[in-house]
Amino acid sequence: MKIFSKNNNPEHENRLRLQKLVDNAMKSDIPTGWKKETFAV
Repeated sequence: MKIFSKNNNPEHENRLRLQKLVDNAMKSDIPTGWKKETFAV
């Protein structure tokens, strides 16, 4: 199912990657400016 999703919906894969970046930013002590940039993308 994952491979099927990647081939047909690259935007969904990008959202998953972005969500991981956001989660990592929330967990670690990154400045709020970086968090805002991540959410803006």
